[in-house]
Amino acid sequence: MTKPRFNLALMPRDEDITEALYSHAHILRKAAAGYCIAPNKALAHVTLCQFRADDDMHAKRITDQFIGTACQIRITGLYQRPYPADPALLWFGYSVQHDEHLMALQHSAHPSLTKTADSVLTGTAHDYDPHFTLARIHNAGPLDIQTFFTSPCLNADIACSVHLGRSDENGQYLETVS
Repeated sequence: MTKPRFNLALMPRDEDITEALYSHAHILRKAAAGYCIAPNKALAHVTLCQFRADDDMHAKRITDQFIGTACQIRITGLYQRPYPADPALLWFGYSVQHDEHLMALQHSAHPSLTKTADSVLTGTAHDYDPHFTLARIHNAGPLDIQTFFTSPCLNADIACSVHLGRSDENGQYLETVS
């Protein structure tokens, strides 16, 4: 049996920022292909590290040193990457600045979980590209992206804290464990 999937992630502390991210994802819902953040469904987050563990207790124990850590981030622009399993799909969202504190946090979490989790599902610290994914979308034509450039999130300092959550096979952060 496959062990549960977890996500050590940054989540915004400001509800207005979170609501703005959900609002922008809602614009993409018709083009979405199996992943679109929404309240109480798939939560807005910046992944630090995804991994598998035996259960909630094991996941909490190996991430306890990171839970609650505060981190300021800044959204710097749009993020779009091809979905490796299907070139007709794109990951679409916001890029996050590679700030020294954020990168140090991720560079600490990844090797720690590599030693203690059953398996780490994200790339190495060297490959880390922080972002908020809004949706995985069909790459079928132009999007009206003006809304994304006028977001109050863009170039704002966003206070976040580290949380542990359960995620699905698409990496959607489904619920917070701690």
